[in-house]
Amino acid sequence: MMPPSVNQSNAYSHGDGIAVSTGAKAIEVQHIVKKFGDFTAVNDVSFNVDDGETFGLLGPNGAGKSTLIRMMTTLIPITSGVARISGHDVRRDPDAVRRCIGVIPQALTSEAVRRSGEDAQAAHRRASGPGGPFQMANCAD
Repeated sequence: MMPPSVNQSNAYSHGDGIAVSTGAKAIEVQHIVKKFGDFTAVNDVSFNVDDGETFGLLGPNGAGKSTLIRMMTTLIPITSGVARISGHDVRRDPDAVRRCIGVIPQALTSEAVRRSGEDAQAAHRRASGPGGPFQMANCAD
């Protein structure tokens, strides 16, 4: 159990029960917009995800979740706004962003893995631990 003075959304565990807040931003999204012609798919979305934080992106079909992820992962251009991954601007330095992330589209995952909560939990433990692939230290230039 974490000490009450530690905000769980800004903390990670070293494995010894001690929670440490990094204060660093893994993801910064500021007023991001995506338009396809006259249609606005993502409209003025802003949020931050601290290093070590677990974050979920929820919404109904057609809400723009996949479009937002595609912009953040450099797959489609941002119409306006700013997105930074581990401090790297998605528009200005897409190669640095790609070095910091890993994306597996749902269409490419196997049915067995997708349905296995145990596999998902094990992957989360591996990714979230100190030095895991989602720690900002692993994407240094």
